[in-house]
Amino acid sequence: MEIAKKLKTNDRLAAFLASALILLLLYGCNQPAGMPEVVVTEVVIVEGTPVVVTRVVEQMVEVEVTIEAAPVPTVIVEDPVLLEITYQGLFPPLDPQLATSEVKINLIENLFVGLTRMSARQNNIEPSLATDWETSADGLVWTFHLRDDIRWMQVSDNGQLLQGRAVDAGDVVFAYQRICDPRVNSPYAFVLYNLEGCEVVNRAPEVRDSDLSLVGVEAVDDQTVEFRLVEPGSEWLTITSLWWLRPFPPEVVPSEDIPPEEVFEEDDDWMLPENLWTSGPFVLASASTEGQRTRLARNPLWPLPFSGNVDEVHIFHIENNDEPILSAFELWQELSVDIAPLPSSREAIVLAELTPRYQLVPDQSIFYLAYNFQSEVFQIPEVRRAFGAAIDRDRLINEVYSGRALPMRHFVPVGTIGAVPTDEVGTGYNPDFARQQMRNSPFADCRLMPPIRYLVSSTDLALQHAQMLQQMWATELGCPEEVIQIEQVPFGQLVADTRPNSPNRPDIWDLGWVAHYPDAHGWFGDVLHCQSSENRPNRPCSEIDTQIVDAATTVPLDERWQAYRTIENLFFAQDGLEPITPLFVRAEYHMVQRWMDAYYPAYVGGDQYDRFVVNAGNKELERLD
Repeated sequence: MEIAKKLKTNDRLAAFLASALILLLLYGCNQPAGMPEVVVTEVVIVEGTPVVVTRVVEQMVEVEVTIEAAPVPTVIVEDPVLLEITYQGLFPPLDPQLATSEVKINLIENLFVGLTRMSARQNNIEPSLATDWETSADGLVWTFHLRDDIRWMQVSDNGQLLQGRAVDAGDVVFAYQRICDPRVNSPYAFVLYNLEGCEVVNRAPEVRDSDLSLVGVEAVDDQTVEFRLVEPGSEWLTITSLWWLRPFPPEVVPSEDIPPEEVFEEDDDWMLPENLWTSGPFVLASASTEGQRTRLARNPLWPLPFSGNVDEVHIFHIENNDEPILSAFELWQELSVDIAPLPSSREAIVLAELTPRYQLVPDQSIFYLAYNFQSEVFQIPEVRRAFGAAIDRDRLINEVYSGRALPMRHFVPVGTIGAVPTDEVGTGYNPDFARQQMRNSPFADCRLMPPIRYLVSSTDLALQHAQMLQQMWATELGCPEEVIQIEQVPFGQLVADTRPNSPNRPDIWDLGWVAHYPDAHGWFGDVLHCQSSENRPNRPCSEIDTQIVDAATTVPLDERWQAYRTIENLFFAQDGLEPITPLFVRAEYHMVQRWMDAYYPAYVGGDQYDRFVVNAGNKELERLD
C-alpha cells in the first residue's frame, strides 16, 4: 500500500505490477520446501485506479518447541535426609525475571543456577555457573567464564528425571535481555540501567525482539559471557547473584514479539510446575498448583559440592487464611516441620519458655534518624553526635518493636557485601559522650537551643518511636519537651518535605532504606553520597564522597571491605560526620528445631537448602518421644 501511494504515472504503475510479478516468482523459487503458504488477492487503489494484486504470504503456524532430553538413571537414596518446611500459598507459576514473593524467590534460589551465588554464612560472592571472571582495565567490561556441566532438568509425567542440554551463555544473555524488555515488565529492570543499552530499551515506547541486541550482554561462545557497563561498578558482581537474573531456556519461552500495546503476563504454561525446566542444586520432584505438598530432590547431576546434607525438601503449602503464620507455627509445635515463623500472638510465651529454640533473622530494612544540614541546630556536628549517642537502641527495639530488630551503630546491615561487623564500627549508645558533645557545641546546653521540628509519619508506631527518642533526649541531654516538637504527616508528605529542595524541610526526621541489591554501594552510593544519591540531609561534598566512588570501582573484595570500614568510621565514629544516626535493622523470629545442626537463613534472596544440616537421628528420636 505504501508503494502504491507513491506511484504518479501509468508507467510507474506498470513498473510496479512487473516488479510485483518478479517478486512473486522469486518467492516461489526461494520458499522453503514444505512451508505452508497462503495466496492473498487484494485491490489496491493507485491514482484513483483500482488494481488487483495477488501475493503469496507465509502461513504462521504454532510449533511446540522444547528441549531434547534423555532419561537420567534412577538413583535410590536409602533413608534420605529430609528438610520439612512450610510455604504460604500453593505452588506458584515461576518466572525468575518476575518473581517478587518469598515463596517464588525460595524456589528459584534452589531450582535455578545463577552466574554467581551469595553465601549468607561467609558473606561473599561465590562461583556458580561461572567458574571465574575478569574486568577490563577501565572497569567497563566484565567477562564471565561458564561451566559446561550444569544441565537443564525436568521430571516427566511418570516421574522419570530427564536431562537436557547444558546451560550456556545464550541462556544468560536471554535472561538479562528479558529484564530490560519493557514488554516483560520486570520490576527489577532499573537495577540494570548501568548495563549498556538496558535503560534505552526499557524506556522505549515500542520494542521488538530484534531491539534487545542493543543490551550490552553478549555470548562470546557457549561458555563465555561479556557485559558492557556504562560506568565502572564493582557492585555488578553482587548483582549477578540475585534470583531475578537466573537464566531460563529461551526455546521454551514464547516470543515477546507482541503488539506494543500488550504486556507480557505471568500466566503461560511454561511457568507451571509440570512444564518447568530447572538447573539448580535441587529438581522439582513433584508439585501441583492445586496440591498441598511439594517435593524437591537433590539434583543427581549437580556438579558443585553440597555443604549441607539435605536429600529432599518437603514443603507443606498453607492456604492464605487469616493466620497462615499461626498454622505454620502449630505444625512446628507438633514437630511436623523443622523451621517456622513465630506469630506475634505467641511471641511472649515462646520467648520466655523456648529461648534456645528461636533465631532472630534480620532483613535489610534499616531505619535511621536524619539531620537537616541547613538547620540552625543540626548544621553543627557536635549536636548531631550528641543526639545520636543519646539513643538507647536496645530499649527502643524492646519497648516499641517487641524485640523484632537488631541495633545498628553504622549504616550497612549484616548480610551485605562490604558490611563490617555491627559491633566494630560506630559510636552507638554512649550517654557520657553525648553530654560531652553537647557541652562542646555552641549551645552548650539543650535548654538553650531553639525549637526543633521532628517530622514522622502518621502511624501510631511512628509516634511511639518519636516520643521514646524525645524522652531519651530529655533524660540524657536535658532537652525540655517543648524543644523537641513532634509533627506527624502522611508518609508521602514526609518523603516530599525531606527532599533537599523542599521549602518545608524539618530539622530531623525518621526514614528507612532497603537497597535493591545486597552491596554496600546500594547504601552509601544511593543514600549518602553528596551527588549520586538524593542526599536528603543536603550534606556538602567532601573527601568521603571520593572514597565512596573509589570503593564502588575497586574490584578485589578485601580492598572494598577495608574501604567501607573506613567510610563507616568517617561517618559514625566518635569524630564522625554523623549525617544520619542508624538505629536498627528489622528482623523476625524463626522457630528452629533442636535437630537442625546448621541453619543459615538468607538475609536477602532465597534460603539455600543445600547448606542446611539436619540431624536425622535426633529428629527421629525427638518425634518418637
